[in-house]
Amino acid sequence: MLLDEVERLEAERDEWKELGEQFHERDVEVGILRERLKVANGWDVVHAGTLAMGSLLVGYVPSAWSQQPTGWLALGIGGVLIGTALFAKWVRR
Repeated sequence: MLLDEVERLEAERDEWKELGEQFHERDVEVGILRERLKVANGWDVVHAGTLAMGSLLVGYVPSAWSQQPTGWLALGIGGVLIGTALFAKWVRR
C-alpha cells in the first residue's frame, strides 16, 4: 500500500518536473518575442514620424513656393523624408 503511494508520487513528481521544464522553455520564448515587439514598435515610430514630417513639409510647399529656395528645399526634404518612411516600412516587412 505504501509502495503504491510512493510510486504514484514519483510519477507525479516526474510529471511536474516535465511541466516545469516546459514552463521555462516558454518563458524564454516569451522574452524573445517581447524584445522583437519592442524593435517592431520602434520601426513603426520611425515610419510614422518621418512620414508625418515629410507630409508636413510637402504640404508647406504651396505657401512657400513664392519664396525660393525655401519651396524647393521643403519639397526636396519632404520627399526624402516620405521616401525614408516608405523604405523603413518596406524594410520592416
